[in-house]
Amino acid sequence: MPAEAIKAGAVDQVLGIDDVYAAIEKRVLEFAERHLQECANASGGPGEVESCETEQIILFRVSGQLFAVSSASVQEVRQR
Repeated sequence: MPAEAIKAGAVDQVLGIDDVYAAIEKRVLEFAERHLQECANASGGPGEVESCETEQIILFRVSGQLFAVSSASVQEVRQR
């Protein structure tokens, strides 16, 4: 099944549950670094980064694993 998902273009990578935390952390840090660099380039310098648009990320932990979701993609949160 993972091979078919990759072949179909539905996923970028398939990870074991023990590797999910490190992959999310790496992506979030890469995104933040790239975003700050783009803002610095667009605004004329590092001192003006605060004016750059940002995106909020929701971090949550399930069974010891950390997950991140863009808050813009969340439509509803339900509690049981």
